[in-house]
Amino acid sequence: MSKQYYLPHAIESLLIAGIYFLAACGDQKPTPPPTPTASQVQASVQAMDRLIDAGQLENALRVARELTVMAPSDPLASEALARALLSQSNANPTSELKIETAAAYAKAAAARPSSPGLQSAAGITAYSAGNIESAISFHQNARQLEPGNPQHLYHEAMMWNAMAQPASAVELFEKALQLDPDSPNIEIGFAEALAQLGNTERSLDHMQRARKLALSDSLIRFRAAALLRVLGKPNDAAEMLLGGVSMGSADQATCELCAHCLSDAGQFAQSAEVWERLATMTMMRPTPLLEAARNWSKAGQQESALICLEKARQAIAPKAYFEVVQSEILARQPRQP
Repeated sequence: MSKQYYLPHAIESLLIAGIYFLAACGDQKPTPPPTPTASQVQASVQAMDRLIDAGQLENALRVARELTVMAPSDPLASEALARALLSQSNANPTSELKIETAAAYAKAAAARPSSPGLQSAAGITAYSAGNIESAISFHQNARQLEPGNPQHLYHEAMMWNAMAQPASAVELFEKALQLDPDSPNIEIGFAEALAQLGNTERSLDHMQRARKLALSDSLIRFRAAALLRVLGKPNDAAEMLLGGVSMGSADQATCELCAHCLSDAGQFAQSAEVWERLATMTMMRPTPLLEAARNWSKAGQQESALICLEKARQAIAPKAYFEVVQSEILARQPRQP
């Protein structure tokens, strides 16, 4: 049972809101709820943070929303709502929550334009919501406010990578490495930008350095493997993934990348096995089942291919996708004399 916290100020606010509502239902003009004092705002923010720490995200968001109604112009209330939404979005990353979180951080950043941390957070959430141009603008604000922080350079450079403008990214990554030469994240980002520029040799050099700096970091390993695949080295990518983690304990993204790498490398049976593993992880979704069928067929194991194809049909696979894979499999079937 999760620990419950008593929230006197939040409850007080709810009672005031209730009185306000009842008054609105009567003949008299309602009296606006009083603006909370600075200490009351601070107490509500602390209560919200305790709720987030306790995993009570819905209650935390309720307190934050109530606070913004009571103190709409208080920067602390805006920041509290942004943090509560971010916690909720991390737990349940829907597009609606991502957009609302980005809007909340944009408002908080506007209320405190001199805060590099808020500018950076607004940039990160804007990117998550799909607004890369806004993300770049926020990261540039953060960089101007705190030019000696390599993370601001890194985040802006990653946005230029996402915009397929690697020349701008490379310039920022080089500056970031001067400030923090032992950052694996900056190294792997730099490698990704160099790969977009077509500088394969330098890209591999920085990728290998990133790996050396963080051998046990699963995200660096994943990004390095994805980069190797882009650079036309799927065997090396698959070996990196398979050597770093057991597929039985790998997450969905790692399984999918590994399956693609194995297929690119012509290891179709191994790829099919990983796709089937991914299908099990995703409650038998049709896409990994269809990819398993496709790779079993390429491996010459038609019976296994047809079994997976039938499972995909039962999982209500998209008609066009299903028919494409089905035609590929049937084309490989031995013809009857």
